[in-house]
Amino acid sequence: ETVPCWRWPALQCDGIWNASRDPSNPNFYNGTEPKLKPGALLAVPPNVSAAIVGQFQTDIGRKLLAAFTQYGGYLDDNTASNTGAFNVEAGVVEQVLKAYPTIDLSGIGPRNPLFA
Repeated sequence: ETVPCWRWPALQCDGIWNASRDPSNPNFYNGTEPKLKPGALLAVPPNVSAAIVGQFQTDIGRKLLAAFTQYGGYLDDNTASNTGAFNVEAGVVEQVLKAYPTIDLSGIGPRNPLFA
């Protein structure tokens, strides 16, 4: 049996997920956590954040941890793999390039993942 491909506040499935109603399709999602799908709110509880912040080695990682602790974030794409994607506000790509000038962000755009 399949699980619904999205949850509120998402409005619909993404394009790949729409095409993946067949369990033999490699893009079919029927994972162990049925609530993890586009529209799912991802958040880090403050006590967990405090316990793990020292493990983050980059400012960008710590900023993402702080954002997911203070505000949470919504999964917006299943990426047709065992990863997910979320959008970031304007300026984040420039911040990453300034901190890591050798990183290749050529594929980054309004609908492409920044952190995979």
